[in-house]
Amino acid sequence: MTNKRGLVIAIFLAVIISIPSVISMGYGKTEDAFIIFQPGYQRTYDYVIIPTSGTYLNYTIELKKNLSQYLSTEPEKAFYNVAPDARPPLKVHVNIPEDAPYPEPGLYKPRVLISEATATGGNDFIAVKTGAAIEIKMLVLYDGKYLSQENMILPSVGPNESITTNITFFNYGKEKINSVNARIDIYHKDELVTSFNTNTISADYIEGKQSISGTSSQGLESGNYRVVATINWDGQTTTIERTLRVGELKININDYTKEVPADTISEFKVNIESFWNNELQNVYAIVKIGEKKFQTPSSTLYAWQKKELSLYLDSKGLSGEQPVEISIMINGKVIKKENGVINIVSREQTTNTNNQKKEPENKTTTQDIMIVLGIVVVVLVLFNLYLMMKKKKS
Repeated sequence: MTNKRGLVIAIFLAVIISIPSVISMGYGKTEDAFIIFQPGYQRTYDYVIIPTSGTYLNYTIELKKNLSQYLSTEPEKAFYNVAPDARPPLKVHVNIPEDAPYPEPGLYKPRVLISEATATGGNDFIAVKTGAAIEIKMLVLYDGKYLSQENMILPSVGPNESITTNITFFNYGKEKINSVNARIDIYHKDELVTSFNTNTISADYIEGKQSISGTSSQGLESGNYRVVATINWDGQTTTIERTLRVGELKININDYTKEVPADTISEFKVNIESFWNNELQNVYAIVKIGEKKFQTPSSTLYAWQKKELSLYLDSKGLSGEQPVEISIMINGKVIKKENGVINIVSREQTTNTNNQKKEPENKTTTQDIMIVLGIVVVVLVLFNLYLMMKKKKS
């Protein structure tokens, strides 16, 4: 069984090693491309291609999605033999003819796709195409007034802190919206807790993204709240809903290691969860078992994060069930303390338990390796068949 498993692992590693590294790339720009569609419009946008490969590569250029017929590029079809440290320029021309028909109103996003073509002197056993997509946004305006792409941004707050909401939107209509404001309602378990209003502004399509905001002076207790923003704009309404999480400086102990072997040094884990809206630094656990005390390394706990803290516990001189005290600390201050029980298992009990589990674990490990190997082989066979068919056609 051991020799067979070793052979399977060796074959699997050989297949993985034969696969070349995935190559990526990026691009630089001077401005975002946002166009109001109108016949006769012309504009050029400048970009630079940023390779991240360590080899010379060719890159193909393709135009994709609706309205891409109004785009052209320089170079037109490809970049050839691009050096790793090169920054080749790319021009994207927008040219909408005078007789171009108006498409259906809406926001279109035609793309310029730059993809890896062939690596010089590369391995044709398997190829992975990677690249970047440059998005050119084209807005075909709606008749009249049209509020669109509304979004509500909520802050991270603690108990009894003021709450400021920010609502962003666009006017995608040909006409100016004379008045935009919103009423903010905050609910807890379907019960209205507080309400407040934002400021009022006007909105024209030529002004791009705009925003309104409002602040509630009434603080909230910790918990989850439903926030409903009703946006009023020239006699029409649009509604947005979001969840507001009001945090408190609280850390829960969700679980911990309940059993360790006697007279050994073994790992002890504490699973914790933060209920605070911001990052907490220098978080660690102190574990006391009898007269012995152990401490985990310090760690950073991010907002609302679940995390595992671990230490190595010396169980020498301990046996049976022992009281355990776990304290979660931040900068030397106790935030959470919990008492429980840990079972110190004798070596004989541990050996018997391991022997009972040993055979199923070996079977599972072998099955897992065979499944992964099978998937890799199937993918490689299919891909090589594709390459063979492609070569026959060419």
